[in-house]
Amino acid sequence: MLKFIKLAVRNVFRNKRRTLISLLVMFFGACALVLAGGFMLYSFWGLRESTIHSQTGHLQIYHKDYFTREEEKNLELGLDSLQTIRDLALFNMEVNLATPRIDFTGLISNGDKSAVFVGQGLDPEQEAQMMGLFGRPESILALSNSAEDEVVLGAGLAKSLNAKEGDYLTLMSTTADGALNAIDVLVKGIFTTGISDIDKRFLKVRNVTAQRLANTKSVRNLVLLLGHTERTEPVRQELQAQYDQAGLPVVVKMWQEMAPYYRSVVALYNAIFGFLVFVIFVIVLGSTANTIIMSISERVQEIGTLMAMGTSRRKLVQMFLYEGLVLGLLGATIGLVVAGALSWWINRSDIMMPPPPGWDQGYRLGIRIEAWLVMVVFGLMMTTAVISTLVPAIRAARMKIVDALGHI
Repeated sequence: MLKFIKLAVRNVFRNKRRTLISLLVMFFGACALVLAGGFMLYSFWGLRESTIHSQTGHLQIYHKDYFTREEEKNLELGLDSLQTIRDLALFNMEVNLATPRIDFTGLISNGDKSAVFVGQGLDPEQEAQMMGLFGRPESILALSNSAEDEVVLGAGLAKSLNAKEGDYLTLMSTTADGALNAIDVLVKGIFTTGISDIDKRFLKVRNVTAQRLANTKSVRNLVLLLGHTERTEPVRQELQAQYDQAGLPVVVKMWQEMAPYYRSVVALYNAIFGFLVFVIFVIVLGSTANTIIMSISERVQEIGTLMAMGTSRRKLVQMFLYEGLVLGLLGATIGLVVAGALSWWINRSDIMMPPPPGWDQGYRLGIRIEAWLVMVVFGLMMTTAVISTLVPAIRAARMKIVDALGHI
């Protein structure tokens, strides 16, 4: 085998210009795939963690009928045995935090103008702890523990109502009994989610304010934050089994089920990356095949001589396959090394990307390279090199010795 490898290296570099072109194509292909895949993985990771920490948590616990039956009254399918449910969740060593939330809708008015809102009741301290580095906790920490009902408004909603900190507004919504209720709230802050359409309707209050407005002690759901995202599914199964055993009518949902935007982004990026892989595969395949075909056409007499000396057709195919493997190995290795260096530079350059559609803020460009991505790209380059070499090699091995020796 070593003899064939040495011979393959010598044959590959017979025509240095043609080999260099093929190596450049494979190098750019490997480099582009790693950078594109790394950008995709970084985007997935960033979107996943920001979604978990600022919106969904790792797990959410709802009343078991919440997703199968429509509520006739506000919070009819809320969680009543909150303390028991929360204690069982926190008993699991993987659960770091369990915070209740209340989702509600209604009208908000400044006395002269009213607007529809989507509200969320929460525990400010626990939500800020969950956000960590993936959100803006100052926007909810403005909600104090005073006896007064307070609210923080989305920037678009505040602009619509011409509201500022210190103003009083009125929230109107239905109670758990189906009656209409209204309370006055003090504006304690204004925040932005980065998505203007959400900012035009969204507001946050403390849970006690949302419960007072709905005239109930129930909450909508319990949000759990885990120590490791990879443990989400096992913990979900463990908690669901415990709740079922305790006879509690709840269902435990994973964060992916509550994040349609994340699923849409992943599907889009996977489609784009798949198309990119196909295009690069075709380009590299054509380039490597051209190099091998040209090499064979220049060595027809040599091939005939080898066959006349007793070299089997199988050995000839093997010889050309080694040449393709050498090209693939060199091109893929150089591409992966350069991609790693570029990734290191990009991650330290603080390059900002433009805002996605519907967003008001951009995000930092980053590349996240994982071992499986490197292995997949390397394997793809080697596979492409073998496939592009195989057909020309078989054609060369099928030549007749007399025709090959007489070729000019």
